[in-house]
Amino acid sequence: VSIIYSIVSKVEPDYTIGLLTQDTYLSDMVTRLEEELTEYADDRNGDGQIVVKIAQYAVGGTSNDPQIQQANTVRFMGDASNFDSVIYLCDSKSLQWAQDQGGFFTYTDGTTPEEGATDYENMKVDWEDCKGLTEMDLTMDVLTDEQVLAYMGPLGLAIRSVEDTSFLNNEDDMEYYRACQAFAQRLIDGEKIEHSEGNESGQ
Repeated sequence: VSIIYSIVSKVEPDYTIGLLTQDTYLSDMVTRLEEELTEYADDRNGDGQIVVKIAQYAVGGTSNDPQIQQANTVRFMGDASNFDSVIYLCDSKSLQWAQDQGGFFTYTDGTTPEEGATDYENMKVDWEDCKGLTEMDLTMDVLTDEQVLAYMGPLGLAIRSVEDTSFLNNEDDMEYYRACQAFAQRLIDGEKIEHSEGNESGQ
């Protein structure tokens, strides 16, 4: 009974955002970020709840256990294969690592970098340039705004590329892709969505 209940009561996220970094971010901060992100998301699956999930992948850094790094890399590759995340928050080194796997991100204008392109800075919008991100309250009553910026500031918002992938031929995948592009633009512009009382965050 408990297994059946866990299956039927499971809330599917409307959006999954990849957090691709060198080091693991604090779980409390990730949870808080998920909550704040719902202000910019819509109820894609129509279940009456707005849920944004962050999938964290720490793929580098000297402080991480090599086995954990490998496990995170496998999880990241699985995410990429399943098309779970279109939007990524990543630091510069991790973005470069993913891009060097064979081209993973678009430029910020939506175009696809040429093979071997190394102008990685043009593939993400810095945290401080995303109005929605900078206006979020991530202080959790213990941090100052300056401390939050120092902690989250190395991240940037990037969009994965679908060029030369099978996702281009799947309308459901492309509908999700377009919805993610719009979501990302709202984060950049700082445009929240007005949610009705019956359409609230599931966090």
